[in-house]
Amino acid sequence: MDNLAIFLVFISSFMHAGWNCLGKKVRPSGASFTLSAILGMLAFVPLLLFYIDWLSEISQEIWLLVLLSGFFQAVYFLGLGQSYRFGDMSLMYPVSRALPVLLVPPVIALLGWGTELSTMKWLAFCLIVSGCIILPLWHWSDFRWSHYLNPASAFAMIAALGITGYSVVDSHTLMLMRALWPVEGVAFKSALLYLVLQAVATCLWLMLFSMPFRRQRREIARLFEDHRGALFFTGVAMFATYSIVLAAMAFSDNVSLIVALRQISIPVGVLMGVFLLGERASSQKWCGVGFIVTGLILVSL
Repeated sequence: MDNLAIFLVFISSFMHAGWNCLGKKVRPSGASFTLSAILGMLAFVPLLLFYIDWLSEISQEIWLLVLLSGFFQAVYFLGLGQSYRFGDMSLMYPVSRALPVLLVPPVIALLGWGTELSTMKWLAFCLIVSGCIILPLWHWSDFRWSHYLNPASAFAMIAALGITGYSVVDSHTLMLMRALWPVEGVAFKSALLYLVLQAVATCLWLMLFSMPFRRQRREIARLFEDHRGALFFTGVAMFATYSIVLAAMAFSDNVSLIVALRQISIPVGVLMGVFLLGERASSQKWCGVGFIVTGLILVSL
């Protein structure tokens, strides 16, 4: 795997963990994700002025893929928000982030869009997923299937399917865009353009799913009144972070490796929580961090 891809994903993961750590005062929900995405999108849309010539050259296939990616992003946000509504955020977030590590590779293999993965990479994926499951536990006896066989986990699974979908679609669409404009620095230029288009598509889907419901509209209005500054920062940081991930996809033969490496944000978030916010950490949490880090090392080799 290209060292530049590893570096870019690590940078984005530290940024991701940072804004998650700072944004903990606003409990994530479908409404908060919707408002964050809209505010963040509005900050990035002016960048389209620099891509006027490129926009006219985008094929119908790419436009359809952008809409599909936006749909999967919206599914991720709303699925994750609902999982937090029904379950413990400390359990649901690692589950929703871990499952795509195992879901993306078979999808990529089925579509024939990536290089074949070695046994060592699959071992790394299993270590990362195991670490994500162990991480939220306070005692080994806390592990019960009943914690995962419930409505909250079902929504976390929906969020994981969203991550799987947009990761696969984004990788393929960016490959098409790079082929369309073979210019210097196209990996970064196409990633930024794609990010803005995807952000617009995501917001359209989120509004389509959220706005028909009065309760959602009221919640969004309340959040805008009370937390618009924090949610604006979250939205901008969210899209800025993912733009780096999109650029990294140009330097990897298989997007499955990018998806796995992104999980470095989980142990980084744990460290920030412990040392910056004074959160408690169990031996199980450190064990989970160890599993994830070991898996990440194997992925990067």
